[in-house]
Amino acid sequence: MIFNLSTLKPFSENIFNLADPDKWHCHIISYVSGYRVLVIEMSQDIGGTEDKYYVTFENLLYFAGPTAWKGANFRIGSMLDYFILLDKIEIDKKTDQLEIPTEETLSHPNIPGRIIILDATNMQLKLIAYSIILTLERPIYL
Repeated sequence: MIFNLSTLKPFSENIFNLADPDKWHCHIISYVSGYRVLVIEMSQDIGGTEDKYYVTFENLLYFAGPTAWKGANFRIGSMLDYFILLDKIEIDKKTDQLEIPTEETLSHPNIPGRIIILDATNMQLKLIAYSIILTLERPIYL
């Protein structure tokens, strides 16, 4: 399932619609820097059966967080979250690499990524990516 980030509203909670998102275990299984692709495996043991999903963040512009954690309540950050993060990482807002969207351009399909935030016990994960793909099978990248 491909998520159209331009249609997800800021503050959207549990963007993957997982039952009990706080019970999922997550860890990074792949990062391909040349392709700017990050893959996270999410798993949960339910009555002896393990459910697994793989989340692929494509055209990853920024990532900050641990390599493994518990909790999968990912949400879309607000424009304020986006600008605060950009200021924090000191990206030049006038470079060709990253154009800062305005409120009017948020509905445009080619905005320069969205901020995705995960708040879990004692940690926060933040990333900026252009697209998210959720699959049942592990993706393979060269």
